[in-house]
Amino acid sequence: MTDPTREQLIGYLLGALDDDEREDLESQLNSDPELRKELLRLDWSLAPLDQVQSNFEVPSDLVRRTCELVQFHAQQPAAILHRKEGVGRAEEVESNSDGFVPLGDLQKSDQGVRFRWVDLIAAAAVAATAALLIIPAVHSRKIQSGVVLCQNNLRQLGVAMAHYSQKHNGYFPPVPGRGKLAAAGIYAPVLLENGFLTDPSYVVCPASILAENRGYKVPTFAQLANARSSAELSRLRKTMGGSYGYCMGYMQEGQYRTTKNLRRPNFALMSDMPNGVRPDLQSVNHGGDGQNVLFEDGHVRFVTSSQTNVGSDDFFTNDDGLVAAGRHKDDSVIAASDTPPSPPLLID
Repeated sequence: MTDPTREQLIGYLLGALDDDEREDLESQLNSDPELRKELLRLDWSLAPLDQVQSNFEVPSDLVRRTCELVQFHAQQPAAILHRKEGVGRAEEVESNSDGFVPLGDLQKSDQGVRFRWVDLIAAAAVAATAALLIIPAVHSRKIQSGVVLCQNNLRQLGVAMAHYSQKHNGYFPPVPGRGKLAAAGIYAPVLLENGFLTDPSYVVCPASILAENRGYKVPTFAQLANARSSAELSRLRKTMGGSYGYCMGYMQEGQYRTTKNLRRPNFALMSDMPNGVRPDLQSVNHGGDGQNVLFEDGHVRFVTSSQTNVGSDDFFTNDDGLVAAGRHKDDSVIAASDTPPSPPLLID
């Protein structure tokens, strides 16, 4: 593939590329920081379109209602000024006592004005049809924009994870088996309080509901340790991982183990947070269409199911179909922030 053009990048933001083009472009985005910057610049330039609400649905009878409205007003008197040929000032067309002129008279008043109500209806129909096409495209762009910005977050988290593993004998942040810190979202306090991640905003997907909470802060170890009730601890755990889920580790010979960085290209390390309400556990961060996944080798990809390939490991459940620690080292299980690898500790 040749170097991406601006049109291709815009097409990517609008979701207008076919699968092969999108995959080729995403491959280049993963390896080219300058290309990612250009994509973000284009995304910023399209930001005014974000004023359209993503949950807006076009009425099914929009074209009919628009045509009827235009027809109604076209049959009413209209105040018109026109410029006579050879005269340098605007003069009123001969009008009725209210200063209005019927549309039919307007057609005779000037050779340069030939609008009929049927012409206006046709124009309105074209405009309404364009709206039917444009509004879904704007919604698609908003979804795609969220996907791109979220991917950037996960790449930054991947860098932090890699640095952590380099300093800890190749292991990623552990999820304690039991206790107040025993939940998948503990990765965020670990990375932040140990200096591997300097910007807490990276743990919040821009397309998630949590992004609307301007006062959100990642709980500290002290806050978790000092939780005085089960309700308070539950509240802190639920949001401590931000908008993302994290791999909980696995069981080996009856012992709970932390995930080691083996740079596996198909091992899911993090993703948009799964939703326990949905039967398939799919994230709702991107309209429920899928989730971004950070793989152990550092690359990020958007997938539309909880399997990276047909027949591959389901990264939202273990080999037993449970949301719990994996059954072996290659059994990735990404869980929501408050999910423990074993039953949580209850506090009276």
